[in-house]
Amino acid sequence: MKGKSIVSYICFVSGCLFLLLFFIGNASGTSEAEAGKYRLAVVAVTNRTGEYVFSDMLIVQGMANLLAQDFYDSGLFVPIEDNPEILSRIKNLLTVYARKPLDLKNKDFDETFRALACDAVSSATLLEMNKSRFSGFSALFSGAKTTITIKVCVELKMPGGQVYEAIGEGEGVTKAVGAFFQVRNDQVAFDKTTVGRAVKQAIEGAVRKIVERLHV
Repeated sequence: MKGKSIVSYICFVSGCLFLLLFFIGNASGTSEAEAGKYRLAVVAVTNRTGEYVFSDMLIVQGMANLLAQDFYDSGLFVPIEDNPEILSRIKNLLTVYARKPLDLKNKDFDETFRALACDAVSSATLLEMNKSRFSGFSALFSGAKTTITIKVCVELKMPGGQVYEAIGEGEGVTKAVGAFFQVRNDQVAFDKTTVGRAVKQAIEGAVRKIVERLHV
């Protein structure tokens, strides 16, 4: 009898371990999309400011990365899979739309949307860059100052076809306009220049407005 009891006990413990591993496996296998997160691709950063530097592909890619990161930081989105073919398509789209506006509301883009294997797509348009130079009596002692203002429109298209749009503004003050952006090892350091910080602030502001609407 004792032998049968031991065997039964072992079977019981084994069964419990199997169930535990099964549930753990299912939990770890749950995709982030199923957990309420969407795979996001940033497909366009369009320059309408008249400043050629914003059409430089290194700067375009840097702004696209900023936009994507702000959405990821919201906790609602995750990157698309690291698929070379899809990443190449996105790079081509960024090149095409660096100067040509993209309207995510246009249904002609939906086929491209589906081909990217993502759940949501986003784009940004640099609307304005203004520089105002101030020099007064104080300039005799501290030097004239330049205020840089940037205005950016961000669009986000969700799986159901809904398109959210928001405008963000950024501002920075400097004694000299200097370089627009600082680049190190093919990476744009947006926090190192007045223009870079203004762009970063404008994108963050637009994304924040959209995320707030998604939470409503």
